[in-house]
Amino acid sequence: MEQSLVNDIALQLANGKALNTDIPTALVSEAFQVTSLEAYQNVPVRIRQAVELKSETALIDYVNKFKVEGTAVFSDLDELAINVIFDYHRDASHPRWGNHRAAYHCPFSKDWKGWQDKNKQAMNQIEFGLFLENNIHCIAAEGNAVSGAELLAMVLAFEETRKSEFKSVQRLQDGTMSFAFADEQSGGGKARLPEEITLGIQPFRNGDFYQIKARVRYRIKDGALTLWYELINPEKVIESAFNSTIEKLKTNIANVYFYEGALI
Repeated sequence: MEQSLVNDIALQLANGKALNTDIPTALVSEAFQVTSLEAYQNVPVRIRQAVELKSETALIDYVNKFKVEGTAVFSDLDELAINVIFDYHRDASHPRWGNHRAAYHCPFSKDWKGWQDKNKQAMNQIEFGLFLENNIHCIAAEGNAVSGAELLAMVLAFEETRKSEFKSVQRLQDGTMSFAFADEQSGGGKARLPEEITLGIQPFRNGDFYQIKARVRYRIKDGALTLWYELINPEKVIESAFNSTIEKLKTNIANVYFYEGALI
């Protein structure tokens, strides 16, 4: 009987005993289960949050608001991802939980996706002409053999050759190609396109503009003309745009650590 009473007293003393932690805890029930009382506090002990930011500006504002000593930014070119850990380890002697995070994945612009999706895809002259007509705003003001207005005129002329039979192509000294065709109504004629076009385009949504060149390719088979374009080193443009984003973050966010790497 005495031993039973001692055990009951010991159990009551043990219940409610706090552990060595900043989070209030108690040992409850006969199984001595550890239960956190943090949920009953007015505020949590630490931030546990993961957010996905949708713009560079939002990322800069968020990091500047919540950064602390040790906050780290990880940039991953392969995934075009930027991950921030606010409560990152200050050094080997000061580990942290890493529960507060923010991520930003550089989103491609609508124009970039449009040109990338059609890259190296063969089209007939009508499809090719319509594509250029719908995207004529991406033609750079400088660096082209013909102006945007001249290119549009060429494109519209091509759209009139839908029933023509193409015979040959001649490269001209002005950087254009002359396509000779035969037509039952008009008897035939020539249409021109540049060999190469220069685009002025934003790789990332709301980002900086970059120039990228595209070679115009063609094939004539049985009188039918097939056209396409090939972007020249688009991966270099993406890499440059991503590095520019990182430099912009470094300029606008002080006292945080930047690393090239991915979270695993």
